[in-house]
Parts: sequence; C-alpha cells; structure tokens
Amino acid sequence: MHLQELVREALTILKRNYILAAPTIISSFLAAFASLVVMGKTPSTSTTIGVGLVISVIGMFAHGVTLAMAREALDTGETSFTTATETSRRVIVPLLSVSIAMTFLILIGVGMFLVPGLLAAFVLLYALPAVVLDEEGAFEAMKKSFNLARTHLADTFVLFTSIVLSTLVLFIINVMLAVIPLLGQLLNVILTGAFGAVVATVVVQVYRRLSPSEESGT
Repeated sequence: MHLQELVREALTILKRNYILAAPTIISSFLAAFASLVVMGKTPSTSTTIGVGLVISVIGMFAHGVTLAMAREALDTGETSFTTATETSRRVIVPLLSVSIAMTFLILIGVGMFLVPGLLAAFVLLYALPAVVLDEEGAFEAMKKSFNLARTHLADTFVLFTSIVLSTLVLFIINVMLAVIPLLGQLLNVILTGAFGAVVATVVVQVYRRLSPSEESGT
C-alpha cells in the first residue's frame, strides 16, 4: 500500500470538492458550541462526560457521512450534500449504533491507561466504512473491521499510525492558532474539516483495496 499516493489523490479530490470538508466542519462548530454552553455554567462531572460523549458521537457520525461523499467523489469526480443526506437516511440506525459503540469502547479504553483505547480504535478502523460502503449492520460491521484489521495487520498499522500521528500534528497546530482571536478559531475549524475529508478519502481507498466485497464491486 503506497499511502503517499492515496493522500495525494485525496488532496486532489478535496481541491475539486471543498464540500467534502463540510460534515467535519459542521460537527466541529457543534462541538465548539456545546463546549461553550457547558463551560459557561460550571457543569458537574457527569454533565461534562455526557457532553463529551455526544460530541464524540457527532464526530463519528460526521466521519461516516464524509466516507459516503468521498466514495462518490472517487467514483464520479464530484459529490454533494444530497449524497450525505441520502446516506444518513439509508443507514442512520447502524451508523449511529456503530458511532455510539466506537465512542464508548474507545473512551473507556483510553480511560484504562490509553492502550486499550488505541487498540479499540485500531480494530474498529473499518467499522464505519463497512456500514457506509457495504451497508453492513452494526455488529457485522464491527466484526468485519476486526477481521480486516487482523488479516491486513501491516497495512492497517501503517494507516492507523499515520492517522494518529497526523492528528497529533493537527492538534499542535490548532493549539498554536488558538492564541489568535477569532481568526485562529476559524482556521482551526477549516483545517480540521480539510483533515477529516482527506482521512475519509484515504480510508475509503484503503478499505476498497482490502475488503473483498468492495474489490468485487469495483
């Protein structure tokens, strides 16, 4: 797997389809708004945890929608919110179910000395693609993701590690930009949206290469 080539193709797709960044940008705005509301009321620990879980689920759901848009952009050269709306309507139950399950498993794992959370994120890397691209049920999608990660351990490790490291870089950049009033926050949201679009497009390409059903369908 030549990850650099996949990233270049993802960037080319994004340049032609800025709307790919929209789901992540919207979820980022919702997360920022929720955080402001909570921080302004000196919330209890349970409220903070609850809001954090909701924000995480929204982010997962947005990633799922972006996956559908990325697939269309890869297939046809362009995409639109119509695809996002149709996908959300068609697979809303398994998409939400997997988003919630991944959020709980990853956050609980992170709370248990980080490593279990990273392991959960690793083996569930292909769960949302399985829901969106193959329309698998929630349990079947998570099972398929585990099997793909286990079977293609090296490719999955390269992809997962790249996502984690690039996320850390993005976090550092966002922290640096945060000192700039308003403009810094706006740039944070735009960069996060672009990053989410590129990651989704790369994940779609990798999933198609590794998944038997996607290979046979392309």
